[in-house]
Amino acid sequence: LMCARQVGKCASENSMVPMADGTRRRLADVHVGDQVVGLAKDGAGLAVGRVLWKSERLLRPSSRIRTRLGHDMLFADTHPVRTWGAWTQTRDLVVGSRVASTRRLPGHQAAGMDDARVVYLACMVTNGSTVSNNFSFTRDERTAAADLFQEACSSLGFLTRRNIDNACASWHMSQAKDSAARRAVEEDGLWGKPAALKQLPDWALRLDVAQRALLLAVMFSCDGSVTRPAPSSVSVCYHSTSMVLVRQVQHLLWQFGIPSSVTTVTPPVYEGTDKHGYNLRVETQQGVRTFLREIGALEKTDGFDAPDIEENNNRDTYPIEIQRDISRIADRTTASFRAEGLRRTIEYPLSKRKFRAFVDFFTRNLPGDREVEELRAHVDTGLIWDEVESIEQAGDQWCYDIQVEDLESFVADGIVTHNSTTIGNMALIAATTQDRHAALYVSPTEIQTSEFSKTRLRTVIEDSPYLRVFLDRKHDAETYKRFLI
Repeated sequence: LMCARQVGKCASENSMVPMADGTRRRLADVHVGDQVVGLAKDGAGLAVGRVLWKSERLLRPSSRIRTRLGHDMLFADTHPVRTWGAWTQTRDLVVGSRVASTRRLPGHQAAGMDDARVVYLACMVTNGSTVSNNFSFTRDERTAAADLFQEACSSLGFLTRRNIDNACASWHMSQAKDSAARRAVEEDGLWGKPAALKQLPDWALRLDVAQRALLLAVMFSCDGSVTRPAPSSVSVCYHSTSMVLVRQVQHLLWQFGIPSSVTTVTPPVYEGTDKHGYNLRVETQQGVRTFLREIGALEKTDGFDAPDIEENNNRDTYPIEIQRDISRIADRTTASFRAEGLRRTIEYPLSKRKFRAFVDFFTRNLPGDREVEELRAHVDTGLIWDEVESIEQAGDQWCYDIQVEDLESFVADGIVTHNSTTIGNMALIAATTQDRHAALYVSPTEIQTSEFSKTRLRTVIEDSPYLRVFLDRKHDAETYKRFLI
């Protein structure tokens, strides 16, 4: 007996998938053999796996899911996403459901680049004008970014002409096609792009840790803000009119293990228009500490010490469903919860501090327990448990599905999702090549079983000379339904 998982597990073709080399790619542009990011085997972090199979382009009834951290996804209604200890179909999610989203991406093999080139890109993608009638960079001349831009242009041999209006300086560059400064902007895909359409080239996402920090520091110094809303806290934000650029900044922060949220805003200058701005905010005290210690925003972070207070962020808690694990493990110990300041039954989602206290308590009283060790993997987790804020029917959407070796999952638009498998193909091959071997595959509905025959098995049969001979002829959809089911 072999059972195939249901069909129709697809994500929108425009879903962005993190790749093993540090870049991100539309699901439509992911191919067999590519290395993508999915859920690690311990279920507590992310890892890299190879794409073994990709579906054809499919039209599927889908839903749009928006989360508290600003993730915005289009998934087929039958596509499963990671919830605590389970995979839950999109159609079964409700407002308030907690889903696994990205906190820290796996490391990647970095590609080096001249520091001056990194600075030049950071300046031009933020405060640079790259349209044909105004090719320049504008910044307060007293800022570190202005100094770095001037030094970068000098190092790269880019000729500039500086104009100063009060303290604001503009460095103008030649628009001639053979200008080295213009060629660099064209290579990065920025030439002629207004601010709302700007984005980083792929090489910027592949940088090593030091240059990645340099890129982000200059970008945050130009288009970011660092404030102290309360004496004991620090707020770090990035602002842009380009959604793609904001998502790329979020992606770069994930490479440092820094979670963030994204919101859509309408500045006063855009009121009455269809234009918007986008704000990225670094989430959690640990995220802010990591940003200040490893990245910074040049002079904007001068005088800001990393907050060293207990985490009290309801956006970084563990799902209430963890109660099942606590109850199951608690049944194996007679130790007193109350003596440790803990309760056997939890009323609210656990903070990281409280979760660690439970894990330490279980570790002391059940040394070597497998379930306790599995729980401990979530203490220093590469995931952050986001909350679903809205679910809307989106009608039929063009989708793809992939299968990822070993991981059987992939990240799409920041959310951990399940993939398809080749078990149905294996069952078919076994049934046709082994004497007296019968295979049965099962899915929840007749429609899904029929769809599996047509979209998965049919391709295998018609592409295989051996299986074509076995079946003797090419079958239409109805024949597949009768013969294979």
